[in-house]
Amino acid sequence: MRPSYALQFKLIRLSGEIKISDRIVAWGVFPLINSEMKVNEGKFKTPMVFGDGFHHVTKYRDVEYAI
Repeated sequence: MRPSYALQFKLIRLSGEIKISDRIVAWGVFPLINSEMKVNEGKFKTPMVFGDGFHHVTKYRDVEYAI
């Protein structure tokens, strides 16, 4: 693993009786590796960004640059 790897996750509003299609509401990114080069474990808070997200993002620094 490399220190620049990140997990991108999305908050999705699922369809129901009124809305028929699923919709991505927000997204966030979290670094996979901590400062000790170990996989992050535990409970963390991270900001969520409104919208669909960036599909070209593969590294955490790309997210920092985009935001």
